[in-house]
Amino acid sequence: MGGHGKIEEADPNHELMFFDSGMTGFFVGIQKKLKQEGITEDAVKNMFSGIKGIVLLDTIGNAEKCIGEIEKLNTGLSVLEIKEVGLNNLKRVISEAVEVTIRKQ
Repeated sequence: MGGHGKIEEADPNHELMFFDSGMTGFFVGIQKKLKQEGITEDAVKNMFSGIKGIVLLDTIGNAEKCIGEIEKLNTGLSVLEIKEVGLNNLKRVISEAVEVTIRKQ
């Protein structure tokens, strides 16, 4: 979301999950780890019971592929909205991180 309180504007009640194309791979890894720890699929779904759904942040124009990957996660959450966001915010966040790092040195 780019920081600066944007998540609070977009989801003040914390009812949504914001995914980009990299989040599905992250969640696949988490699910494998939870399974190894003996956490059931139903327990994982229960973790998301307070979430209404997913807002897909489409950075590179692959929304359909991402939706398919999200469905395979089997979290019980569906994609409620697709936002075509491009990479401009990512570039800004990286630039800000570089500036902060340089100032700290």
